[in-house]
Amino acid sequence: MQTLEGGLNLLRLAHLFAGLVCLAAVAFSQPMVGYLSFADAEKRLAEITRQNSSLVQITTIGTSSGGRKLHLLTLAAPGNSKPEARPAVFIGANLVGFHNAGTQAAVAFLEKLLTRKEEAPVKRLLETRTFYIAPMLNPDAHDGLFTAPRHRRSLNAGQLDRDLDGLIAEDGLNDLNKDGKITMMRLADPAGEWLADEKDPRLLRRADPLKGETGKFRLFSEGDDDDKDGLFNEDGPGGYRPDLNFAHAWNDRDPESGPWPSAQPEAKAVMDFFIAHRNVALAIVFGPANNFLELPRGAGTRLADLGSLRVQVPRNLAQNFGLDASKEYTIDELYELLKDSSMARAQGGLTKEALASFLGGGPATSPDAEDLKFYQSFADDYKKLLEKSGLDNKRSAAQSAPGGLQNWLYYQYSTFAVELDVWGIPKKSAPRPASSAANGLTIESFEKMSAAELAALDDEKLAAFLKSVNAPPMATPAMIKQGLASGRMNPAQMASMIRGQAGPGRPAAAAAPPTPSSPSNPDEDTIAYIDAVAKDGFTPWTPVTLADGRMAEVGGVDPFLAVTPLEADLKKATDAHAETILSLAGKLAQVAIADVQVKPLGAGVFEIKATAVNQGFLPTATRLQVRTRSYLPARLTLSLPSGSKLVQGNNRVTSERIAGSGGTLEATWLVSANAGDKLTIRILTQNAGEDRREVVLP
Repeated sequence: MQTLEGGLNLLRLAHLFAGLVCLAAVAFSQPMVGYLSFADAEKRLAEITRQNSSLVQITTIGTSSGGRKLHLLTLAAPGNSKPEARPAVFIGANLVGFHNAGTQAAVAFLEKLLTRKEEAPVKRLLETRTFYIAPMLNPDAHDGLFTAPRHRRSLNAGQLDRDLDGLIAEDGLNDLNKDGKITMMRLADPAGEWLADEKDPRLLRRADPLKGETGKFRLFSEGDDDDKDGLFNEDGPGGYRPDLNFAHAWNDRDPESGPWPSAQPEAKAVMDFFIAHRNVALAIVFGPANNFLELPRGAGTRLADLGSLRVQVPRNLAQNFGLDASKEYTIDELYELLKDSSMARAQGGLTKEALASFLGGGPATSPDAEDLKFYQSFADDYKKLLEKSGLDNKRSAAQSAPGGLQNWLYYQYSTFAVELDVWGIPKKSAPRPASSAANGLTIESFEKMSAAELAALDDEKLAAFLKSVNAPPMATPAMIKQGLASGRMNPAQMASMIRGQAGPGRPAAAAAPPTPSSPSNPDEDTIAYIDAVAKDGFTPWTPVTLADGRMAEVGGVDPFLAVTPLEADLKKATDAHAETILSLAGKLAQVAIADVQVKPLGAGVFEIKATAVNQGFLPTATRLQVRTRSYLPARLTLSLPSGSKLVQGNNRVTSERIAGSGGTLEATWLVSANAGDKLTIRILTQNAGEDRREVVLP
């Protein structure tokens, strides 16, 4: 009896233990507090629309590959112009699929706007702006946070044979240790490139062949070789990445980017929306990058070899500088010839990018220096707001991906566009100071210097600083100061460029968070965050047996740790980003008729002078927009009644760009008309609003 009862107790204990394991797996697979699944978000948006029907409309701009709706909410209060004629702000979120914090930020902004709709500044914005909000742009991948096992998803519901074996989705991820989430797997292999870190065995680091080191592990996402082809997880469910399917710098070598730009229904729907809505003056993309913590550096294919690009010189320019108009010259050759010319000085300095653009050397691949000044201004305000909100404003940040929405919006749709990651793991400690040779000058202090302070900096000290941060060889003190003197660059922009082009020895900016098929290894900041805040964020390396009998170890960081802050931080981050969008919306270009003067000249002839003004902070067009001419110019027009005629002047005066903060467009007309006739003067733009003034002739 005792033996039987003991056996039963052991059996009960085994069942209890198994139940606890299952509960643990379920607990790990539960979504974090404060995040909405796709179905729950649909219900939330429908309820918001129902309660605010006078301000909010919900429509669908398309459907995903899996047939799910791409929802769009339009917010605008009654005002002097129709919503489609007002400057608009677009907020799009989670096109990458695993950036659920972006969805929360978009929904939080929507709710904050409606909660504060009676406050005078917000009420004014709702009457003069239009807000387009698309919180879930990759619905097929949105619920990776909510599924079991929990894993990052970016792929839509299409089908793609990645390993070209004639089969689809035959080798996906596997939860080998049954903890309810997909982490990493390391496989012992003398030909591997990874070693356990001596300082912290949880970390792996790459073996350094120059130090005689050899690796011990290969690193994969957690899973088995289901199709027995010797590879792991190379062909899982899902098709393509909509977030990489846009036209600018689209990667034709990556099958998951799609067979051609806009091939994926999600990307095409977004592009079609923008083409049909030319009033978008600012686009906020919530995704893995942050263009305010790290200013955008470009996403082209010819940045590295711009100097070797060969172009022909226009005949008039060739004659002025003794060149052969029938010959091709490299950008490097022409830059050396023209950089100190009167033409360059008249333009405020010359860059190779500007020279290539002027000579038709292909599409723009980096932001215009004038546009970057506005990005820098916004970034300064953004960092102050993060600091005020108790969030880290010095952490690393990724650049927007080639083939992504932000780059397409800036370079081809040609509007101000910024990608923001909402939150990121804070830095462990203050940045490491530069070497003593730089006399205490760091990249952080460099970017905060004024132009005058940098110009006065000793060349030897500047050279030591550039060496200490592993700046590229072409970044010499002379080049730095020349760029400063031209007025086309400031210290902050130079610091951003140095960060982006620094060579070996300097930690690179964080890359975009990887998808499950892309192994990742946590850095010291991540481990410090886990130890301090997220104790369950790291799964200890645990032995597992693969289907072929080999032993491996599974463990590592929770797949969503770096992109899904805990509830308290999520609230702080979404509030801060809502305030950022409200601030930016108030700075959009806004045109108005400022003055009309009528002067009778006799014999039924009148002189009409009209002035339109840009009342906003931003110009009516980016510099890229002027270059691409993707928008209609600003038009100051005169409409005459029947029987009157224009004696002198063109009834339409245009400008590609009206400067912000009081920039003007003026026109003078002579008209033959009768006293009492009514004239109509209009200022028209596609993305900075419109205004009209009716004038009765005296």
